[in-house]
Amino acid sequence: MRILYTDSKTGKIIKQSKAAGFDIAIDPNAGSIWLVGGDIKKCDMNLKVIWKISPIQWCASSVDLNSDGSAWVAEREHIQSGGQNRLLKISPECAILQ
Repeated sequence: MRILYTDSKTGKIIKQSKAAGFDIAIDPNAGSIWLVGGDIKKCDMNLKVIWKISPIQWCASSVDLNSDGSAWVAEREHIQSGGQNRLLKISPECAILQ
């Protein structure tokens, strides 16, 4: 999967990136995009990866943002691939807080 920015009127692709994930959250106040899947990525609004961490064994299934710039990431358990059913709180600077 990849991310595409398109013009809403014409559908023309404006920007694209190979950085991708299972879920996406956009934080316009911080000018960032969070992507979660097999890892957790934070990108700038130009789709450049700022940082990436890999605390996920199988797949992060969702991301939700806090007003302080941190994010909650939900990881899912998979019977064959490992992982846990858990929530991770990630700081804007890439630290796992909870």
